[in-house]
Amino acid sequence: MTTETKQEKTVVLDQDGHLANREDWSEELAQELANLEEVGELTDRHWQVIRYIQKEFDEKGDSP
Repeated sequence: MTTETKQEKTVVLDQDGHLANREDWSEELAQELANLEEVGELTDRHWQVIRYIQKEFDEKGDSP
């Protein structure tokens, strides 16, 4: 599955809606995806969770 971004970039998502290529990730893209899912503006707490998951993935090669 793919999605178009406001930055006129196409990103590939897996069947669960997760990024297929971590290199495509950016804070702007995270906010765009949150908007698409009707989450709204990402809060400080959202960013804490996002950064924790990224750290775990970087260290272990898998999400928590």
